[in-house]
Amino acid sequence: TSRPLSAESSSTTAADGTDYYYMVRAYDGTNESVDSNVFGPVQSTDQQPPVIADQFPADRALDIAPGTNISFTVSDSGTGVDRTKLTTTVTADGVAVDVGTPTITGTAAKYTVVYNPANDFAYRAVVNVTVEAYDLGGKTATSSWRFTIAGPPTYTISGSVRSSTGVGLENVVVSTGDQWALTNAAG
Repeated sequence: TSRPLSAESSSTTAADGTDYYYMVRAYDGTNESVDSNVFGPVQSTDQQPPVIADQFPADRALDIAPGTNISFTVSDSGTGVDRTKLTTTVTADGVAVDVGTPTITGTAAKYTVVYNPANDFAYRAVVNVTVEAYDLGGKTATSSWRFTIAGPPTYTISGSVRSSTGVGLENVVVSTGDQWALTNAAG
């Protein structure tokens, strides 16, 4: 008595989009059947979305330089990343930022994406980044992170201004760059 055959197969090494043909041979522990008819073609399909990683600056990083670049990687172990559908949205304190056109290097298996904004971020701005990536099989992934830009630099001017006789001079303007101060009675 014969029964209909049903079988499933899974492979982590089958290349997406490649035709595969199968045949079945039964074994009952003692005897082996003849080969079944060959069936196919069947193709592996990409079941995993792309992976967005290596975000820079890191999520919740503090004291980031105002002139920082933004970068990340997008990889896909299946059909590969569709770089034509890669979108990145950046806001600073809730206002959209034009970060320009990215530099993208690598292959569809793994791209490195770098944005070099034309303008520095404002001091103490909270920057939010959202990336959406698709693979060539239509699967999508999204990643969001934020970082905070450092505050303005601080300067300390110290010392005293004295006359040739060693007496402190009051109300002398001492400056460096756009920072200035007046001396007190001690100079």
